[in-house]
Amino acid sequence: QAVEPLTSILPAIQNYANLAKQKCSEPVDGLTQDESAAIMLYSMGWKPLNKCLYVAFNAALRSTDRENLKPWFLFLKLFISALSRLPSIPRQTVFRGIKLDLHEHYKKGKTVSWWGFSSCTSSRKLLDTKQVLGETGPRTIFAIECISGKDIRKHCYYQSEDDILLPAATVFKVVGCFDHGSGLHVIQLEETQPPFPFLQMFPRIFLEKKTIACCEESKLTEMVVEARPFELIVTDTGSTEDGSDKK
Repeated sequence: QAVEPLTSILPAIQNYANLAKQKCSEPVDGLTQDESAAIMLYSMGWKPLNKCLYVAFNAALRSTDRENLKPWFLFLKLFISALSRLPSIPRQTVFRGIKLDLHEHYKKGKTVSWWGFSSCTSSRKLLDTKQVLGETGPRTIFAIECISGKDIRKHCYYQSEDDILLPAATVFKVVGCFDHGSGLHVIQLEETQPPFPFLQMFPRIFLEKKTIACCEESKLTEMVVEARPFELIVTDTGSTEDGSDKK
């Protein structure tokens, strides 16, 4: 089971894996049921937030201690296998927002790497709404020209909004940083090809027994919270996935 090694880290993971697999009985895009369920499980969130998969998964990917990745190895293989079967979206600009002022960390011409997977949206208006970033306070919007984003909407628990996922270890060049006033900074990033691949999108892997388990009914549907492209993810070391050392 791909999630079995995670039960000590995420006590509720098996229940949510069951729910994801039940909803992926007829996966699209040529994915297997387990591959689709892996993406759906990533798109879920539950309380407490630090005990849901996408938060803990990205924290492990960003950790300087590679030992933290060992329990994630089977899930990581399945997740990358699933993403590798989805076509990359055409070159376009996507957006990601955070309620922090990060402009000091993104100087023009600098090269940065985001070690976690990053959910983005193609709708700038979504980030501007009062429910998301609002119009006051410290805010940063990343406008990202990407070439390797994956449209995972058809495999998300909620499919009402677009969801473009950038792979882990994506490398960017900072094109510009602009102060829009009222606490808002917009940082323009351009995805670049690294000199060597940090994370291979390898072909489909048949895990056979190392799959996401399926059981009978789950009563967790109403407890699932969508993973959105504007959430602040903080690691145990206090670093955000977008490169800040602030909480």
